[in-house]
Parts: sequence; C-alpha cells; structure tokens
Amino acid sequence: AFQWINPKAWIMAIGAVATYTPQDGFFSNILIVTLVYMVINAPCIIAWAGLGTMLRGFLGDARFLRAFNLAMALLLLASLYPALMPAT
Repeated sequence: AFQWINPKAWIMAIGAVATYTPQDGFFSNILIVTLVYMVINAPCIIAWAGLGTMLRGFLGDARFLRAFNLAMALLLLASLYPALMPAT
C-alpha cells in the first residue's frame, strides 16, 4: 500500500506518460507504455527482492554487516566526488 505514495514512482509514471504517449490513440498508447513498464519492472523487482533475501542471510553475521556498512559508506563518499570537484 505504501507504493501509492512513492514519489519516485509517480514522477516516473508522469514522465513516461508525458514523454512517450502521443495524443492520437491516447488510451492504446497508455496501455503500451504500461505494458512496457510492467515487462521491464517485473524482473527488476524480482531480482531486487531475491538479492535482498540473499543479502539478509549474509548480514546476520556481525563481521559481514560491518564490512557491508563500511563498503556502502565508502561508495557513498566516492559518489560525492563528481559533485565536489570543480567543473573544467
């Protein structure tokens, strides 16, 4: 039920409709966009859930949890590099 208020999903849906749905045959084009999103999103959601379940088994060990948290913190810091460097 929480997905109904997911702002990323709403922005993605509005963007898809505004970008890829011409006015001519609007209803059939909405169905096509919906089907394409369903075909792409279903495997992604299945993979996300499956990998999350596998990760939960590894993170039960305190050593792996600490290593995971450290790796995620370092990746977060590395992702800031492009934003902090001056444009050339």
